[in-house]
Amino acid sequence: MSSCFPHTGIITQRRGGTRNSDGEYIQATPVQFNIQMSFQPLNGIERNNLPEGQRKSDTNKVYFQKPGDLSPLQIGTNSATADTLTFNGIVYLFLQTQNWEICAKFMKAAVIRQNNQDDV
Repeated sequence: MSSCFPHTGIITQRRGGTRNSDGEYIQATPVQFNIQMSFQPLNGIERNNLPEGQRKSDTNKVYFQKPGDLSPLQIGTNSATADTLTFNGIVYLFLQTQNWEICAKFMKAAVIRQNNQDDV
């Protein structure tokens, strides 16, 4: 395990579905990636830069090396549209992403805890 990325998480991506011969939409099977990451709380400036309704929510940031076949992450505030990160049994939605692969070889993302989850 890398000391830069001491935590383990699972990214779940919901890739686009298809339509059957009757024209009905068939949702694609989600794809999961195990990642090594650093999971940290947002600092004051990062939290202040969030939309007002999300500042008091359980928001954090993660740094991770992008798996080779990971598609661009879908961001949002509900699990129907956003890709998710599972860490310590808690599901987080991706809010923002920054690709720092060119200079630093990792990605940074802001995540928010999905609603209606009991503490683990």
